[in-house]
Amino acid sequence: MATQRVAPMPEAACEAFFFDVETMDANEEAVDRDFAENYETPKNYKDPEAIERHRADARVKWTEKAALLDAAPVAMVGIMFEEETFLLHGLKAEKAKWFGKNGAKNRVSIEGFASEKELMQMVCRLLTKKVGQETRGVTHNGFGFDLGKVRLAIVRNGLPLPEIFRVLHLDDEERQPWADTMRMYCRYFARAGQLFIKQETMLENLGIEPLLKNVATGADVPVLLKNGKINEVAAKLLADLVGLRSAFTKMTGR
Repeated sequence: MATQRVAPMPEAACEAFFFDVETMDANEEAVDRDFAENYETPKNYKDPEAIERHRADARVKWTEKAALLDAAPVAMVGIMFEEETFLLHGLKAEKAKWFGKNGAKNRVSIEGFASEKELMQMVCRLLTKKVGQETRGVTHNGFGFDLGKVRLAIVRNGLPLPEIFRVLHLDDEERQPWADTMRMYCRYFARAGQLFIKQETMLENLGIEPLLKNVATGADVPVLLKNGKINEVAAKLLADLVGLRSAFTKMTGR
């Protein structure tokens, strides 16, 4: 199935689409730089050996969270429209093909690109073609992770931000609508003061069975990607999109 098959897209805009991002670990240089800029020795530590132990332990934890740093490359992006789902990665060039045994029936495709820049070009092109002014993008913790990661990846690769990701600087500008299921859940379904909830926990609380329960989590993704397990991460990404759609549908009474 050739890459060009995704080029002709309908002009009619969909009402909502579901969006998820997976990142790889930032390189050691970026981790070192971020650690040097942000690590602070606790003020109650006076003993030089205790300070060095704390610093060494903190550096290890910094490495474990390397996929969360600003410099972490975007490795995969999942975009689920009503009529088709796109699983896109920037790890190697691969022609578009149906993903999974029911991929053709459910119209779920996977496609690879040779770099983060080419991946971002496809994401921008796809959303520009498919998304109208009133189309709502739906994420989970998108305001805290996914949207910022994609914006950074787009601009650091020298690409212009498409309208869906454009940053507003005037109060009266029309805003492209985005919904965040984490914020929706914490505001309307959670206990007072709760600000964060994992997607898997949210699904269970809403009575929705996660497709990959206890199989793969966001913490597993960097290791899977490092080991070239693209299909495993794609399966996790697809499961997240399905869960995201189910949660949004249930919480909005649609």
